[in-house]
Amino acid sequence: MAKYSVLLVGLICIVFIFKPILFDSPSRKIQNKLMEFSGTVKKLPQDMALKKAGQISAFSGFFAPEAEIRIDHPKQQIQASSRAELTEYFKYYLGDSTMPFLSIHWVNPTIHLLGSPPTHATVQTDVVVETNASTNWLQAPVRIQFQKLENQWKITNIQSP
Repeated sequence: MAKYSVLLVGLICIVFIFKPILFDSPSRKIQNKLMEFSGTVKKLPQDMALKKAGQISAFSGFFAPEAEIRIDHPKQQIQASSRAELTEYFKYYLGDSTMPFLSIHWVNPTIHLLGSPPTHATVQTDVVVETNASTNWLQAPVRIQFQKLENQWKITNIQSP
C-alpha cells in the first residue's frame, strides 16, 4: 500500500512539474514571449560586450525572417522589413553611447488568438520605452502579430496605428 502511495505522490509531482511545459496556453506563451523580449532589449550602462552579443542573438530569435516593423511616432520612426534589418537597428541601439539605458514595457496586452488550434495571434498593447533621458521617452499603442513557426511563436509584424 505504501508503495502505491509513493507512486501516486510521484505522479502528482511529475504532473505539476511538467504541466506548464505540456499544457501551457498559447496566450500565456505569447505573454511570456513579450516579457522575455523586454528582458532581452534591456540595456544597462554596465553591460559588457559579451552580454550585448548574447542580446543580439536572442533578439533576432523573437522575429520571423520576413518580420516587418513600422513605428511612426513624433519621437521615433522605425521601419524595417526583415529580421536582419531589425537586428541591425538593435545593434545600433546597443552600441549608442548617448543612450546607456534602454527599457521596454508592455502595458495591458490584449491577446486575440486566430485559428483552431491557434497558429496566429494579434496583441494590442501600449509600449513604453524608457531611456536615460526620460522614464516615458516614448509611449504609444502598437499592434503585434505573432505566427507559430516550427512550434515557436515568432513576431511577424509590429505597427503603430
